[in-house]
Amino acid sequence: MVCENFSGAIISTSANIATQEAARTSEQVKDIFGGEIEHVIEGETNINANPSEIRDALTDEIIRQ
Repeated sequence: MVCENFSGAIISTSANIATQEAARTSEQVKDIFGGEIEHVIEGETNINANPSEIRDALTDEIIRQ
């Protein structure tokens, strides 16, 4: 629904609820979000990698580290 309203794909840096550990597998995403997500694209991830840092593009402020 969000993608339809946006008229395009939405890419995210990670799949997690704020303050919770990021999901590392598609099964974890499905367990965490249940029916809230319409589709999960199966693929490989580096389960040992740290979640990406997010910065404000205008101020360079770190939003998530």
